[in-house]
Amino acid sequence: MAGTVAVIEQSVKKVRDEWEICFARFIPYPSLPSSSDLIPLPPRLRNLPPRGTWISSSSVAFVRLSSHLSNLLLTISFNAALLEEHYVSKLHFTWPQVSCVSGYPARGIRTVLIQKFAMRFPSIYEAESFIGVLKVTVAYQNL
Repeated sequence: MAGTVAVIEQSVKKVRDEWEICFARFIPYPSLPSSSDLIPLPPRLRNLPPRGTWISSSSVAFVRLSSHLSNLLLTISFNAALLEEHYVSKLHFTWPQVSCVSGYPARGIRTVLIQKFAMRFPSIYEAESFIGVLKVTVAYQNL
């Protein structure tokens, strides 16, 4: 058992995994124009989902998980230029699951949503690899 923990500890300390992705960012539309009278919005307007559009990149980006001190960082870059860098502990990940045939377990899709941006991987296996490394690394850091 101690050997397994040592192997996981060494692999987590040296996290340097990188994946090729298509990157998209959510751009919200401007809010409704304000009026001079401060009247609360009716419930039908207050509870609307955020309005906006997705803008995707035309070139390939790279996502990397790396450890810095005791924190795990998610970095997205285009042509070696840093585009996004976030602490993983502060992000909310969503990996939609679908089931095409009844009786078979649901599988994840190629896209991972993270708050205001999305990452689409070239294949389902790359997305599974990213989520797998993310889960193991986060679980290790929470020990």
